[in-house]
Amino acid sequence: MRLDRLERAEGDLAVLEQRIQEKLEPYTTQPALLDEIPDVDIGHKILVSIYPMVSQNVLYNDLGDLYLDKLNKNHVTRNLVHRLERLGHSVTLAPQQKAA
Repeated sequence: MRLDRLERAEGDLAVLEQRIQEKLEPYTTQPALLDEIPDVDIGHKILVSIYPMVSQNVLYNDLGDLYLDKLNKNHVTRNLVHRLERLGHSVTLAPQQKAA
């Protein structure tokens, strides 16, 4: 039963990829027009993110809007400091006092 669902999901993805290829076909002969279709990248990202959910029967788990900020706090801090300095501000950072 799982194999049937997986094969069906793979078939659905194959159909979607075929549709994308058909939509892109007119643009392949005119490379300059490829810049006008950024939605293909977004469509590919959606397909890549949906495939595990469909094939493994997993529900979507939203990681939250701060997920990437929490991964590397030093990187985010450094970027924000540079951004403020480019706007003409002087930035001094001090660690927060934890509440007792």
